[in-house]
Amino acid sequence: RFKQMVNTAGKLVTELNKIEGLKISALKNGTNIYDLSLASHIDSKELSTILYKEHDILIRSSDNGHVRLAVNESLLSRDFQEIVDAWQVAVKTIHK
Repeated sequence: RFKQMVNTAGKLVTELNKIEGLKISALKNGTNIYDLSLASHIDSKELSTILYKEHDILIRSSDNGHVRLAVNESLLSRDFQEIVDAWQVAVKTIHK
């Protein structure tokens, strides 16, 4: 299951990196932890609030626009496209 989660996480990162303002990169020696850099117009606190309250996705906010993104096996229990759509909606909401 862990290998399946790592493969799915890689695909998710690829899709999330297509969203303007997000840049996700793997940490050296990190199998399920990523560095999430946000463009200056995306407030991490607002993003984390929207993702959690509206989509049940938990990320920790940061004051400097850099967030550690951890992916766990619960990723396998969610619809992949639903997760991508949630991020797209959250980022678009912040752009308004």
